[in-house]
Amino acid sequence: MGLASLWLGVSGASTSTRGVRAVCAAGVAACCAVAQLVVVQRIERLRARLTTSIESLAPNDPVRMTFGRLHALSVALLGFAMILAVVVLLLSWRAGLASSVSPE
Repeated sequence: MGLASLWLGVSGASTSTRGVRAVCAAGVAACCAVAQLVVVQRIERLRARLTTSIESLAPNDPVRMTFGRLHALSVALLGFAMILAVVVLLLSWRAGLASSVSPE
């Protein structure tokens, strides 16, 4: 959604709203990219080193703790991306309403 919003542009709104929409759209793309290309790759490398499942490790095992931190980071990045996406949607909807109402 972030890339689509940037590609389609942020027309139909005031300059400040366009800026906020552009920043939020870029944030969606950045958060998703970091989560998928960095964090998930590290999780996969961690899993590849294991001979057993993550769940079978002791809760205080350093590998399991690292997995937990990476998983939490992934969830946080994607959650933040969803919040930013909602902001983009709401601002786009609001801009669409404003452009469809003609001043009389």
